[in-house]
Amino acid sequence: MNIKLIGNKTSPFVRKVEIVLQEQELLYDFQLDSPWESASKVVGINPIGKIPVLIIGGETTLFDSSLIVEFLLKMVPNTELSSKSETLNDKLLMTVANAALDTAVLCSWELKRPNDKVDSNVMNKYKRRIESCLRYMNGVYSVEKDTFSMSDVSALCCIDYLLLRNFVPLIEEDYRNLFNRRKQLYTRQSVKTTSPLPNSAVQCGGHENA
Repeated sequence: MNIKLIGNKTSPFVRKVEIVLQEQELLYDFQLDSPWESASKVVGINPIGKIPVLIIGGETTLFDSSLIVEFLLKMVPNTELSSKSETLNDKLLMTVANAALDTAVLCSWELKRPNDKVDSNVMNKYKRRIESCLRYMNGVYSVEKDTFSMSDVSALCCIDYLLLRNFVPLIEEDYRNLFNRRKQLYTRQSVKTTSPLPNSAVQCGGHENA
């Protein structure tokens, strides 16, 4: 079966899908494309005009990372990710991680405006929301986890995107539990090969320490 993933290597939503593809041991081709580029073909494939896009067998086209992940987990049902039932705490963690990530994307949109048009009040509101989410996630990871779930994938993609874009200070000492879990997750091949960060940031956990 031919599987093609369309996106770029810095999108956390694309990364979620790529991690799942690798964890499900599904072979795929990666087609680099960004909707921001004038030559992008994404709009012609996805009516929403966003990435990721997954094309299966040249016939089935899926978009929206959550929908794609749900499809892939059902496609190969007996892997570590797909066979585990998410607990309520897992679902809450995923919800908070996704909220932080969505807010980070809003930050990136705001910062695309001319400097004199960026609303500092809006940016401060976004940053407070992200920091609140980070504190929650750090609290959840105060209890050690011995399983790998989609909530981990969501939290990881969120943290690494924040480290990449540096919207809020992410100092390891402030979120010790969260960064400890992140280091554990980086032992997985799917996490290492999809990282958007340079090796120095991956190893030390943030720009402040790089």
